[in-house]
Amino acid sequence: MFILMQVNYISMRFQVYLLFLCLVFFACKNTPENNGIDQNNKLPFTTEKAKEQNSKIKDLTIKENSFMNFKVGDKIVEDDFEVRESVLETGEGVFIIYNLFNKEYGKLGYLMPNDEIEKKVRLITVLNPLVKTTKGIHVGSTFSELLQQFPEIKVNGSEIESRTFASQGNLRYRLSYSSNEYNLDKSVIPLSTAISEIIIYK
Repeated sequence: MFILMQVNYISMRFQVYLLFLCLVFFACKNTPENNGIDQNNKLPFTTEKAKEQNSKIKDLTIKENSFMNFKVGDKIVEDDFEVRESVLETGEGVFIIYNLFNKEYGKLGYLMPNDEIEKKVRLITVLNPLVKTTKGIHVGSTFSELLQQFPEIKVNGSEIESRTFASQGNLRYRLSYSSNEYNLDKSVIPLSTAISEIIIYK
């Protein structure tokens, strides 16, 4: 009887051990290393669909000649969300524009086409303060911050709505300051003056 009890005890321990091995085996098969996700970057790395989605992520940095993958001269193509036709009224007249949207930041700015037929980008205007240039300048930055990055920046007024712009390279920064003098002395502009628009025009 004692020997039979010992055999049963050993058999039960063996069954428990086998069950434990089975659980470990199935747990290893479902570790994050094998589920198709790079745990460091949290991005899919195995499927072609994932690669295609990742390649379409828009760069929201305002660059010297591009924004949201658009450049001056590019063909404008509308879609259901990011690029939508609208109308802009200014002192110069009424213009067709194409508003730019982002799911996270909302409206970012707009594209101004060269004409209504060819629909190529003539100007890219950024209005959203959450996106920045490569130098960290954004809508809402001050004239003082702009001068720190570009001490020799040129400033001009305009007879059209007395708009004032500071220009550096392919970027034009509209300032919240009114002047109709084209050759404007930048020392008269208060350092606290804010940037209201950033425009890519070349």
